[in-house]
Amino acid sequence: MGTLQEKEWELISEIINHMNSIEDIDKMRLYFLQKTKKLIDYDFADFSLGEVYDSTYLKLVQPIVVSNFSKKFEEDFMSKYESYYGEIDYVKWVFSNCESTVYRESDLINEDIRKKSPFYIEYLEPSGLIYLAGMSIIDNGVFAGAVTLYRTKMKNDFSDRDLYVLKQLLSHLEFRLKNINQFDLYNHREKKYIDKYHLTLREYEIIRLICKGYTNLEISETASICINTVKKHINNIFTKVGVKSRGHLIAMFLDKEGR
Repeated sequence: MGTLQEKEWELISEIINHMNSIEDIDKMRLYFLQKTKKLIDYDFADFSLGEVYDSTYLKLVQPIVVSNFSKKFEEDFMSKYESYYGEIDYVKWVFSNCESTVYRESDLINEDIRKKSPFYIEYLEPSGLIYLAGMSIIDNGVFAGAVTLYRTKMKNDFSDRDLYVLKQLLSHLEFRLKNINQFDLYNHREKKYIDKYHLTLREYEIIRLICKGYTNLEISETASICINTVKKHINNIFTKVGVKSRGHLIAMFLDKEGR
């Protein structure tokens, strides 16, 4: 592992200090990925929050993405994971650990087994993103979130030095995710609203961002989807919920349960 330079330590300190001052959890996660890219060379990264269902089933929700690719690529890649490949992710068990973990995928699974798996053959290899490293963030034994970094086959695997950088940031992310406002995170208390209006999780995520005052462009950047896709989702939401304006939508969803 190479020794970090003084400027790198200064950037780590800057990341830690600034991310604790950003109140909005989505803006904090975007800032974290953008700044971390200056320390670790990656081609694609997502920072998702964790949701625990029935104390056993774990799911990654509300991903924030930073990459070298187009919005269309980001949208397709994440959509495939959310709709199917997340269920067969061969290192998903890391999220079930009792403690937070920094990992490199090549350390967790035999290379021959990995390359024969549907997750690799059908999902990773066609995208060209074959090297993975990341962090599983656990708060008091409960899965709180995950950062996943990807590199293309044109580059080498993540180094020990890269993992060392992530370890310097891990405990600070644990602390930052401890007190997420409940409206920032989808949980089952909101399920009745999703069921009532037949909303998808993506549509509910967009409602959440609208209620935080995000513009269509900001929603596009935060949710890593094309702006035309944002507009289509909003039209679908208005139709399902039965409103004609953002203001009416905000009033409906911020009024529930006394909020």
